[in-house]
Amino acid sequence: MGKRITSLQAVRALAFIGIFASHSGISCFEAGGSWGASVFFVLSGFLMFYSYYGTGRIKTYGLLHSIKFGVNKIKKIYPLHIVTMSMMVLLTLFVYRDNPGIIIKDISSKFIVDSLLLQSWFPNMDIYFSLNAVSWYLSVSVFLYIVFPAILFCFEKYRDKKTAVSVIVILLLLQFIMAFAVHYAQPRIGCNINIVHWFVYIFPLSRIQEFIIGCNLGYIFVKKKNNEKISDRGYTLLESGVLLLIAIELAVYLTAVIFFGQGKNESSYEMWWGLTVLWSLSSILLIYVFAGERGKISKWLSGSVFLHIGNLSASGFLIHFVVFRYLVNIEKIIFGRSDKYINIFLCFIITMICSYLWEKAVSFLVKKDSGF
Repeated sequence: MGKRITSLQAVRALAFIGIFASHSGISCFEAGGSWGASVFFVLSGFLMFYSYYGTGRIKTYGLLHSIKFGVNKIKKIYPLHIVTMSMMVLLTLFVYRDNPGIIIKDISSKFIVDSLLLQSWFPNMDIYFSLNAVSWYLSVSVFLYIVFPAILFCFEKYRDKKTAVSVIVILLLLQFIMAFAVHYAQPRIGCNINIVHWFVYIFPLSRIQEFIIGCNLGYIFVKKKNNEKISDRGYTLLESGVLLLIAIELAVYLTAVIFFGQGKNESSYEMWWGLTVLWSLSSILLIYVFAGERGKISKWLSGSVFLHIGNLSASGFLIHFVVFRYLVNIEKIIFGRSDKYINIFLCFIITMICSYLWEKAVSFLVKKDSGF
């Protein structure tokens, strides 16, 4: 395992902020969720490869071993998944307290599916976005972790970095073809649910492409020559270029939403390219360039503020959606209305505090169990 790449914690923080903002209900931030999810999946593959390649820590990729490996990777965050999911159950029971029988029956089945982290395999928004809606990401992640040992062993057959580059290009093309194909097929098969959103954005076998891209990106990064001719100033320009590309992508997305009349309810269906395809290239460039830690922007972002947000992002990811929902309902009860512009600041502060307290509690319990 190589040294920790601090700047990638800042990248993680930026992706989390994008996802957080997208759940605020403020329309101009909607694209942050798709962009942030893409960054998270590519980054996850990159860091997994960077952490395990050449270490000998994974000795086999048999089914039982791989399942155990995947379960171990999420066991730290899983208790928080149960807690946040239970909080959403309580809120749902309160909101629909006039029909407890129907709601309890509906929630019970969803609670079981979500507890087993199977929700991302169901092509129904009422299931994959049930209870703590963002936990679909955890459902996909556990699948990716389970298949990672097999992915890692595939790299033994690589001859050089050209193979990794070829795989990335092929996967980008495959991602585009799959997304367009399901978009094209949706109205022709007469399906009454939005298969496009589930297949492109949620389905684990679709998101694995970005994960594998991240693994190959990690391979290129690990195998790169140390005598790079790019100067620190050149890296700063590259970092600026990547951020400019992301800004252009966001502008393209917002332009399509505003000027082509594709509102929020339609965008996940009509703008199939805005779910993953639009963001993949910038996610790759962002992670690879910033992993170099040589430009001024990556060094600045590696400061304490973004570093702390990045360190708390795993907990904050599961907590923030619950906080948003509770805030909205509490405000409606007290004031009769909710202000999403005020909520985005309140929710961020509460989320960070809750995430910090959760991380401290987990660290304390781990030390106590270890006898320290």
